[in-house]
Amino acid sequence: MDKDKFLKSLTLKEKCAFLAQQDGFVGKVDRIIGTGIKPLDNPRGGDDYYRLPEEACTSQYHPVCFPSMTNIGMTWNKDMAYQAGVSIAKECKSNSEVVSWIFRPGINIKRSPLCGRNFEYVSEDPILSGAIGGHYIKGVQSQGVGACAKHYAVNHQEYQRMTMNAVVSERALKEIYLKSFEEAFMVEKPWSVMTAYNKVNGKWVNSSPELMGYLRNDLQYDGLVVSDWAAVHEDKVAAHLNGMDVETAPVECHSAELEQGVLDGDISESYLDQSIKRVLSFQEKVEGIQYTEVDMEELHEQSIDMARDSIVLLRNEENVLPLASDDKILVVGQLANSPVIMGYGSGHMNGYRTDIPFEKIKNYNPNVQFTQGYEQSEGAPAVYLENSELVEEAVQMSSRVDKVIIFAGYAYSHETEGRDREDILLPKSQRVLIEALLEAHRNVSLVITSGSAVDIGAFNNRLKGVVFTGLAGEGYGTAIADILFGTSEPGGRLAETFPVRLEDTPSYLSFTAEGEDTPNVFYGEDIFVGYRYYDKKRMDVLYPFGHGLSYTEFSYEMMGVEKRLERIIVAIKVSNTGALEGSTVIQLYTGKKGSKFKRSQQELKGFEKVTLSPGETKEIRMEIPISRMKIFSESQKDWVLEGGIYQLYLATSSRERIFGTDIEITSEDVNIIYDEMTPLGDYLNNTTFRNAIEQHSLEASKMMDQRFNPHLPLIAALPIYRLTEPLAGKPLFTKEMLQGIIKLCNEVGRG
Repeated sequence: MDKDKFLKSLTLKEKCAFLAQQDGFVGKVDRIIGTGIKPLDNPRGGDDYYRLPEEACTSQYHPVCFPSMTNIGMTWNKDMAYQAGVSIAKECKSNSEVVSWIFRPGINIKRSPLCGRNFEYVSEDPILSGAIGGHYIKGVQSQGVGACAKHYAVNHQEYQRMTMNAVVSERALKEIYLKSFEEAFMVEKPWSVMTAYNKVNGKWVNSSPELMGYLRNDLQYDGLVVSDWAAVHEDKVAAHLNGMDVETAPVECHSAELEQGVLDGDISESYLDQSIKRVLSFQEKVEGIQYTEVDMEELHEQSIDMARDSIVLLRNEENVLPLASDDKILVVGQLANSPVIMGYGSGHMNGYRTDIPFEKIKNYNPNVQFTQGYEQSEGAPAVYLENSELVEEAVQMSSRVDKVIIFAGYAYSHETEGRDREDILLPKSQRVLIEALLEAHRNVSLVITSGSAVDIGAFNNRLKGVVFTGLAGEGYGTAIADILFGTSEPGGRLAETFPVRLEDTPSYLSFTAEGEDTPNVFYGEDIFVGYRYYDKKRMDVLYPFGHGLSYTEFSYEMMGVEKRLERIIVAIKVSNTGALEGSTVIQLYTGKKGSKFKRSQQELKGFEKVTLSPGETKEIRMEIPISRMKIFSESQKDWVLEGGIYQLYLATSSRERIFGTDIEITSEDVNIIYDEMTPLGDYLNNTTFRNAIEQHSLEASKMMDQRFNPHLPLIAALPIYRLTEPLAGKPLFTKEMLQGIIKLCNEVGRG
């Protein structure tokens, strides 16, 4: 298409309308046939936002419900993430209306397990989130369907999600919350990005010069930027001036203000033309997409594979799992017969065919028994109710079996867009049931369904087995049965830390502004999100980030570490020394010895998943760019690489290390930690400064010594530049001398 010619054919009113939604379409011109493209949150849209009865799900096209993004993250498998993207794109094309633009994936960081939308997000770590999100995007777009990375940025709560203001340091922004987008874009740039509803540091994301500038300039993103639905407030012109292209809201809510802005001279048509060209470029990428039939049974099998690869075995005392086909087994819990396969909200999918866990378990062991354990209320949101008779029935039946498997978790609508969780405990009805069965039986295992971390600390150590399924999609029933009976391994690893209790979480005191008279949410944990926080505070956790058990055993042999062409290359040999096929995830963490800066104890920098047959050995090589060791210096407003000794850890979780070694990294970056506005007290703690003072003059040395200057504590908060002024009758330094001392302190460090 000749874009310039097309632009000349449009009136100003049509241009403004082009950058909003008309009848759900973006880029639509009523008088021009064939214009416009319709984005959807899932391959069907509409009805799939709501839980439908089974007959509705079979009477019309309903795409396969694949595992949630949380589960895709728990696979730690880049190839599986790519395949998940491919599969959902195929579903988009198998809709008779052909969906060419899908509002997925969500790659925000999991800040707190309370966030109601956590099931849509990958991880608490930006390296894992970015890698999985990037490969998912690559899979979607390999099929000619446009992906949309969301929600840019700092979108971590549902309470007041459309009006809240996240107050977060620039360093945490760059190193944690924007890093997942940066890492994803390094794998594959999505054809569109969706901005979040909220403000960050006082400015709406879609009109923030800082955040939109980072997206457009630092990340060099030249694709289409759209707002979340009706998310442009106060000043639509400012959003377009700062790089947003489309507000996903009815044209009646958007274009008139934009048109008036052009007429008033607040924005030139050239900004509109830029955005229109981006819409047209997006349309060109997807215009060749055509309806394509798919084998729904094949996609259903893929959903089972993804679930198997994501389900995590957290605990397995006395090898209580896998089960044997001749074990006497009692399955307890309504979730075994009515599984929750997906979170609620605009990303919800009903599914093509839901596998029922108890039915699939009976295929392995026809004599397995079942009892309900708890009741489910009518209506939405549903809750699970206590029923003492059902608990007593479960206890009595448990006396006649070898092993008890309890299915627990949350009902539909409990984890949802629009509402956060109140706590991370299992429903009271389930806790009462679990306690009763633990009192009555010695072999009790727990299967947990949830989109985020759960507190089971009250009974964790008394359970023989614990399996975390996430929200594993429609194939979950088959997958969990295969894992419980050992015909498939539990392939998942945690993508977030399970805390001992909610009160231990980094953002516990500042998760939302609920109960406050301000919409400001202060990110007081700063860069210490997830495992970074627990490591720094040396806190116990229930289960660490990256943790997951296997049914087989592995041995590891370090093959070497080397630096080459601005990369660190790590080689490790992995062998399956057990009797079953299985997978392990090699995780590479780094820390810094003697850092000048506030740092995490360790940070994930790379990972690889390997699946091995019994007796098989493979060598795994990970190449990590040294630039990944940089931190964001707020004083320099730039990324800096600190030279020195770094610690490298190969591990199977953040708390389970295999090998550790040191590596030296040289850097020419000047790591500025002192400047003219740094308080005098900070310099007084620096040996280099004190030595320089002593060499400068005896008078200055005494002035900086409390034994001779009792007023020193009173002036310690003064910025250092004040010493070049006659505060004490005459300046202690010339400006040139002070600059030399500051330079020397920065070169040597905190000393």
